[in-house]
Amino acid sequence: MAKGNAVPRYAYPLAVVGGVMFSWISFLLANSVASALGVWEYNHGYIGAVVFAAAHLCIGGLFGLLWPERTWRWGVWLCLVPVCLVSLTEREVTIFLWVLALTLAPACAGAYAAARVHLRYVETD
Repeated sequence: MAKGNAVPRYAYPLAVVGGVMFSWISFLLANSVASALGVWEYNHGYIGAVVFAAAHLCIGGLFGLLWPERTWRWGVWLCLVPVCLVSLTEREVTIFLWVLALTLAPACAGAYAAARVHLRYVETD
């Protein structure tokens, strides 16, 4: 793994702000995909959840490719505000666990996988 602090200081606020904005964009994308497919109400949640999780996987992978030194931690920075807001506003534990499963886990997995691939194929001294 690459050593040193090659991550610029602006990357962390960019990840936090980008994570908030991207959560809204991925939510709208998930709803529009489910509506475009014309699925029944019962399946709407499943298709939306898959699209929502895949979108977070991609944004985590983008940050993992840009700054691979922090690997999975980019997922935490990306989902910091949405997860904190849900933990403060929702009383149900199951809703919080669904948010973790659909945002934090895919973002961390995408960042980790992209960083590992990047670090494997880039020579680090």
